[in-house]
Order: sequence, then structure tokens, then C-alpha cells
Amino acid sequence: MLSFNLFKSFSAWQLRLAADIPDRFTALFGPSGAGKTTTLHLLAGLLQPDRGEIRLQQRVLFSSAQKINLPARQRRLGLVFQESRLFPHLSVAGNLRFGLPPSSRALSFEEIVELLQLQPLLARRATTCSGGEQQRIALGRALLAAPEYLLMDEPLVAVDLPERWRILAALRKIQRQQSLPVLYVSHDPSMVLNFAEHMLVVRGGELVERGDPFALFQKFVRAGESRALENLLKGKVVIMGKGFAEIETAGLMVQTPELSAAPGETVYLQIPAAEILLATAEPQGLSARNVWPGRIKRWRTAEHHVLVEVQINAAINLVVEILPLTVDKLALEEGKKIYVIAKASGIRKI
Repeated sequence: MLSFNLFKSFSAWQLRLAADIPDRFTALFGPSGAGKTTTLHLLAGLLQPDRGEIRLQQRVLFSSAQKINLPARQRRLGLVFQESRLFPHLSVAGNLRFGLPPSSRALSFEEIVELLQLQPLLARRATTCSGGEQQRIALGRALLAAPEYLLMDEPLVAVDLPERWRILAALRKIQRQQSLPVLYVSHDPSMVLNFAEHMLVVRGGELVERGDPFALFQKFVRAGESRALENLLKGKVVIMGKGFAEIETAGLMVQTPELSAAPGETVYLQIPAAEILLATAEPQGLSARNVWPGRIKRWRTAEHHVLVEVQINAAINLVVEILPLTVDKLALEEGKKIYVIAKASGIRKI
């Protein structure tokens, strides 16, 4: 377990963070300027806290009270930066082997090369590789240093989406196989939902929330803090047909276009509130694949539209965006039976 209680003062703001991070894949999530990168630099020994303590298992890495401040190289914390920071004069193989210590815990050079698909790159200069390739090399170098905890400062933000997911899938496989704890800085909900087991939420230099990522994102939506993830659903793929998929989520069957997922796989879906229609009677002859009965729970005015919350079942409430005049047109009232209509093409996989 990585434990810390940190205070660091800057001219414009202060960082105050205290947490015990489990030995899992944990996301450090928050907006730009919240203190995520600063936290990683404090943990890794690149910045020194004004006061506090950092512990990795039973080892004290920093303690202002005990006057302990281990240098970065002795902390056994691997850090992968936003930029790859490779040595331009070395080959890919040379970068991977740089500072490679003898360790029974580290994956072998060959295993890392295979997992990160680096074999075709080994003889090349690192500077001739693409951005995604350089980040795979940087990750491989960090893993070959046999860290006890891996810190990642949003290293894939500039990598194209398919490559980013391939790298994250490889990292998740390594993390599970080696029981290697990871603390991953991100502001991307899709990355957090699909790869993280735990989430710490930082705002203004303080830890404000922690827990299961899906539950926390749902909480943010309910509190009106985010419309980017409204109508967030977690389900399992039941059928993957030609051109379509069926997902079961909390007793509700959802049809979507074909997904890059296999039957039995867990997926996260999002239905934009503006992509949903309401009907006061069961619709007939529609091309829309998803029609669900529900009851109006409440509604509220937001800017130039109204957000109507419809309870579909005990576990699922969906938010629907309508124009203000539609409230009167449909004679909406709390508890009224209503039908929710969602086109399959309007539902996206997070």
C-alpha cells in the first residue's frame, strides 16, 4: 500500500492530500490544475513536500518529522511522464536496458518486448519511432526497472485512440499478472471506467472523493456536476450480431450498433439526454430499437431546456432533454407513466 499525507505550498495555491492507496490499478482523476501531476512528483521524489509523510508498504520514503527524504532512485517507484523522455542517442533496445537492475520480481526483457510489441523496433533509434511507439518504450523501460509501484502521468494523452487502448490493455495485463500497483493520472472518464479498479478525485489540491469509478461518475451526474456522462450504464454483452449488439444492464436490454466487445464482456454505455424521446403512449411502427416504459420522477430547468428524470426500474433512471413547451404539451407530472425511446445509433460505448 502507498500511503501519504502531504502539504505543499505554492505562490498561487496549496496542495493538501492524504490517502492510503490500495495495491490495485488506481486512477487519480480531476480537472487540469487540480494537483495530479504535482502529487506524482511529490511521491516520486522530484518535488519535496513542505511537510508530511510518504510510505510504501513499511518503508518510509519521506517524513518531515523524522527528517527522511529518500532520493528518487531509491524509492522504487516507476514514473512514466506525459512525454517519453527517451535517450535520443540510444537504440530502442538500449533505452529499454538502461539502468536495468537484477531482480527476481521484474518481468524479463523478452517478456516486456513481447507484451508491448516492441520486437520490430529494437534496432531503431528511439527518435525515429512514433509517439505511441515511444510511449510503449518508456513504459517498458519503467517496468524493467522493477518498480514496487508504477506512477503514470497521463503518458498517452497525445497517442491516437486505438494505440492508446492497445497500450492500456497491455499495461492492465501486466498489472494483473505481476500484481503491480498502478497510480494513473487521467482526466479521461473512458480510460478510468475501463481500466481502473479504484479512483481518487482531486480538485483544487485536495482529495474530495474516492471509491468505485462507476459509482462516483454516477454520483457526479446525479449532482449535476457533469453532463458529459449523463445516462451512464454498465452492462454485459449478451449478443454480438452482425451490425448490432444486445447489452443487459440492471435488468434492462439495450440494443446498440455492433461493438468492439465479446459476449460476456463488461461495457460502459452512454445515452446523451438530447438523443432520447418521450411518448405518453406506447409507440408503434418505430425504427428505434429501444423503447422502455417508465415513470417521471422529477424535472428541472437548465438554461434553455428542461431535463426530465425518468425512472425505468429500481436501478436505472434516465435523464431526457426536452424543450420547455414540451412539458405542457405532454402534460408532464411526477409519477406519470411515460415511454422512453432511444435510437441504437445514439448510444455510444465509453
